[in-house]
Amino acid sequence: MIPDPEYSDTLKATGTHGLAGEDDDNSPDINLEDNPLFIENDNICANDDFDDFEAMQELDTIPPAFAEAPEIGNAYIHAFIMSMFDHAPDATIHKFLVGQHALFESIYTKHGIEFIGLYEMALNLPAIKQCLGISTKPFIVYYLMCNK
Repeated sequence: MIPDPEYSDTLKATGTHGLAGEDDDNSPDINLEDNPLFIENDNICANDDFDDFEAMQELDTIPPAFAEAPEIGNAYIHAFIMSMFDHAPDATIHKFLVGQHALFESIYTKHGIEFIGLYEMALNLPAIKQCLGISTKPFIVYYLMCNK
């Protein structure tokens, strides 16, 4: 029987177990508040001077995926979940979406059930993120910090 480290007299559950902690002597002292680009989490969306009219309208619009057939939106959601939580590579996501497209097309051919947006269906991860309205690309600004 393996002893429980928390209650064992011989095995003490102490230390960081290989994780970088506050008591790590090798970590440099960095004060983020001295950085001119640092913004506290509470202040990121606190500004009321949001004058960008187009960006405000985008917040009120429904993502394009939900204007298409629900089955296509469902395929987009499943592909996104596969990517984010199952760490599926982009090639796997593409194959999944191509398979879903072929399935919807065969249903239309055999049974006449039309899927709105089938021929404009996104077939890669960046496109489905844009269709779902979760693409962060327009909001990311890259900065480079040099310590010298």
